[in-house]
Amino acid sequence: MEVHAPNKPILSWKEAVVHLCIVTVGILIALSLDGILESVRHRALVREARATLTAEVQSNRTELEHLIGELGVMQQHLEHGITVLDAVSADRQRAGEAAALFGSDTSSVIYSYDLVELNSASRTTAEMTGAFGLMSYAEVQKFTAAYHRQELYDRVQDQAFNSAMAAFSLGHALNFQRASVAELEDVKSHLRLALGSLIIERDVAAALSKAYAKALPPK
Repeated sequence: MEVHAPNKPILSWKEAVVHLCIVTVGILIALSLDGILESVRHRALVREARATLTAEVQSNRTELEHLIGELGVMQQHLEHGITVLDAVSADRQRAGEAAALFGSDTSSVIYSYDLVELNSASRTTAEMTGAFGLMSYAEVQKFTAAYHRQELYDRVQDQAFNSAMAAFSLGHALNFQRASVAELEDVKSHLRLALGSLIIERDVAAALSKAYAKALPPK
């Protein structure tokens, strides 16, 4: 805002007071307009952040619910693998069945292992733009709780997948017709670890789904 000097000399206190009042009113109007514009920009930023966060959480929840529906099948495959390996120790006729579990066809343990990729770009953007600082505490708390739970789930999923991959790698390289009991036990041990990790993943996934539901607006 520019403040201009009067066009003629101020010759009285009355003129000085009038000029001062005009300048003061002008400054107050300019500040009010700036405040209004800033408030409008803040509200627009919050609306955009809320919309993108809601869309991202809803998308993540949809993907997670689909995976939760597959976890039971994945658990059955791992349990079946352990059962087959238990039988191989006493019956080498089932060695072919064991080999198929770790082969390249669709019955392979690892081919039956599904993963979900959960996004967090909208959360990062909201933090970087300062949108979270303009939202209500309760709203930020709900979104933050959901994304923190999501970070935990990502770690648990990675651990479960790494355990399954270790079991697959051992089984894929093993000749089940000639494998020793110790070698079979090693593969079974990794399968049991993968199974335990998967059960934990299922529980964490259920908790994450609830956190997503709380972050989303009521229907």
